[in-house]
Amino acid sequence: MKIKKILAVDDSPEILELFSFFFPPMEYQLKVLLSAQNIQMEIGSFSPDIILLDIRIGTEDGRKICNQLKANPATASIPIIMLSALIGYYSPAESCDADAFIAKPFDIDKLSTRIKTLTGQT
Repeated sequence: MKIKKILAVDDSPEILELFSFFFPPMEYQLKVLLSAQNIQMEIGSFSPDIILLDIRIGTEDGRKICNQLKANPATASIPIIMLSALIGYYSPAESCDADAFIAKPFDIDKLSTRIKTLTGQT
């Protein structure tokens, strides 16, 4: 089985640290970013199979970043899962082209299943 690459972008170090425990290195290669400042460069060098993207990354809007990635032919086919604790305040499904939305706090089994589905592991 090919190890899948996950790029996780979240301004919470605690969330990013949790991901390192949830995704075993024998199944996943995880790269984490605390900001989306250099996301295009990181995608180019890391070539992720999937992106986990927080809706609010500091002062940046993850929905806008998602739409930019989906509009770029070089990154449009990479599945993106949006994450947010702000349920009800944001309507991610209506405002960006993400492949999935998962609310925080998230159920790791649900997130893992969604990742496997979107990366063709199931």
